[in-house]
Amino acid sequence: MDTPEDLESLLAEIAAEAGGTVVRDYSGRGMFGATCVGIEGDNLAAILEAAGARGLRGACHDQMGKGWIVYWPHLHLPAE
Repeated sequence: MDTPEDLESLLAEIAAEAGGTVVRDYSGRGMFGATCVGIEGDNLAAILEAAGARGLRGACHDQMGKGWIVYWPHLHLPAE
């Protein structure tokens, strides 16, 4: 991913395939207020598989009540 646009496009592809939604500013466990990108959805396996198929590794995940978020603490998008 050379540009933020490349990352944004990649995340959109993954979210579309897995039936999820891109999150630009998630603060995961132990991130102490720092934010990163993630994908929210109901199917954890589908999100991880879609990301892995595109070479996106290093994900963390949290359960959010009825759904999941898969997030990448090392990936960031500029504020909109």
